[in-house]
Amino acid sequence: MLAWCLVAAALALLIQHVYSGAAFSRQNSFRDRNNDGGDRGTERPLPVDPDLMAFSEEIYRLDQKGNAALETVDWAVDTRSRTGKLFSRMNQALLQKPTYAKLIALLDQYNPVMGQREEVTPAERRDQSSFLDAILATPVMRKTWDFLKSKGAAPSSSADFKNLLSRIWFTVYKRRGQPDTSGFEHVFVGELDGPSPNSPVSGFHNWVRYYLEERSGRVEYQRWKGQIDPDIFGMQFKWNGHSKMKSTIRIGESPEMSIAVLTTCFLLVPNNECKLRMGGVPVTVITHKWTTKNPNEFYVASAYYDN
Repeated sequence: MLAWCLVAAALALLIQHVYSGAAFSRQNSFRDRNNDGGDRGTERPLPVDPDLMAFSEEIYRLDQKGNAALETVDWAVDTRSRTGKLFSRMNQALLQKPTYAKLIALLDQYNPVMGQREEVTPAERRDQSSFLDAILATPVMRKTWDFLKSKGAAPSSSADFKNLLSRIWFTVYKRRGQPDTSGFEHVFVGELDGPSPNSPVSGFHNWVRYYLEERSGRVEYQRWKGQIDPDIFGMQFKWNGHSKMKSTIRIGESPEMSIAVLTTCFLLVPNNECKLRMGGVPVTVITHKWTTKNPNEFYVASAYYDN
């Protein structure tokens, strides 16, 4: 009887070890598929916040009435494409809208290779400030600021809120030994995980950037990797010959919506699954925080929709 008890106990410990290891692997495998990750893995999921669900639904409606209105965006994709092109239609006038134009002005000002120093010019600083001014004037970002203030996560001064956004998104910090990256570059622009021709793509989760790079011939669409509403696509592609095995991108949202959603999740639910609702559909966003020795100095390491 004692022998059977010892065997049963050993089996129980083995099962517990296997299942706990599987859970850890799932967390890290998703991070690897997106070539993302901050300075720690995803933590244990938190309870759903009904305020966060209601807020995300509200800014989704505001965006659908504003710069993401369907009659304005007017895009189409072919996920089965074998031509290397995902987009089959795009309303070019959309890209002239103020927040889109200000975003686009920033996209080609970065050295994408991690480990190589990122130089920020005065002109780039002005473009960053101009972009933040443009999005902060939108109903989506005004609602976001109010919501974050109600949660104690944003300052009451508009100038201080702009400074907070500038710090977490545009501060250049060390990802590979020297100042070589920022949250904005990683998420909106995309990076290369080193100078080698075989270095994979890291980050790259913005649909405007993807469309422009595909239009220019620098992105080659390869494979569809799942889709959920509202228009969150998983895809595999090459960027200047470098592979991105999976990126998740929400197509059609405005630049202000991207910043609003990702900033809110980063400030309220960092290093975790941020549960939202858009158009009546559950949505998950994952963010990672890059921390420093100063607890008040932290930056976006990665932020993306999960599909």
